[in-house]
Amino acid sequence: MSDNTRASLRSVEPNQAASDGRFDTAANSPAPLLNVQEAAQFLAITVPTLYGWVWQRKIAFVKLGRALRFDIADLKRFVDQNRVHPRRATRP
Repeated sequence: MSDNTRASLRSVEPNQAASDGRFDTAANSPAPLLNVQEAAQFLAITVPTLYGWVWQRKIAFVKLGRALRFDIADLKRFVDQNRVHPRRATRP
């Protein structure tokens, strides 16, 4: 990944990531793997929290040697699986 691409990924707001096309998993080319800092920013959490989730195996990750990487499709799936829907009104 080039320095320009990495720099632009770092400046992505969590809600902007899916809408600007840089993390488009439907494209012909594979989505980039994010490092820990980029994945934490995408999820709007701290790096230590993400490391904790990795240690507890709560989130999917890729090990490349000693490096941790995260597939954007796995991160989106994680967000969808942890989405809490509003309750329906019980009063008439």
